[in-house]
Amino acid sequence: MDTSTFQKILVPVDLTPQSLETAVYASSLAQRLSAQLLFLHVARVQWPLDHDQIEVRDAVLNLCARSDRMLFRRGAPARVIVETAQAEQVDLILIASRKKPFLTRLFDGSVTAHVLRHAPCPVWATLHELLPLSLQPIRTVVCEDGGPVLDFALTLGELLNARVFIHQENRVVELTPVHCGVRSSTAVLPDPVDIDEPDLVVMPKQSGPKLFADVRSEAYQRALRLRHPVACL
Repeated sequence: MDTSTFQKILVPVDLTPQSLETAVYASSLAQRLSAQLLFLHVARVQWPLDHDQIEVRDAVLNLCARSDRMLFRRGAPARVIVETAQAEQVDLILIASRKKPFLTRLFDGSVTAHVLRHAPCPVWATLHELLPLSLQPIRTVVCEDGGPVLDFALTLGELLNARVFIHQENRVVELTPVHCGVRSSTAVLPDPVDIDEPDLVVMPKQSGPKLFADVRSEAYQRALRLRHPVACL
């Protein structure tokens, strides 16, 4: 899996008013990453679109750059999102969770949780209410693991011009890319840095216990708790 560039980002939208905020945020992120957006609407039953959905669709299309596209599919949203990501060979999925009530997730499952488990590429998961975040630069990235996840975090740091930190043996270490493609860490930061509220958390897509239809994961739980997004490899 090549995580050195993000040329194509898949963005599921349910065409509710909240999904317009997702589209605005996705457009802002695509500009920072120099990426193409592929919006996807998946309909379970209702087709064609109703009047309100058409208005949101048109507003999303107005945000699209020349190279962006919008797809319409029918089926189970979680399954179709993963299948579309595979078919289109996207580099990243940006998905905004609705934060369903616990009992709903327990019996019906969560689209975001399913995508986090089965996506063939990294997933950028966050909550709705993204409009304020679309105007804020990503300055601090906190990595929760090493290996490929750390490389992923450093790549995002380079592309977003952000500082990357990792928790290492009860201390905070800033990681910086050096010449010739070699990556190394600096010493412990001499000045205290508040990273309790990072702009982005990068972590692996590990699964947790299964309760009925809902398979929880630490990444999913973090995405529901944090005000800022979680990028998962």
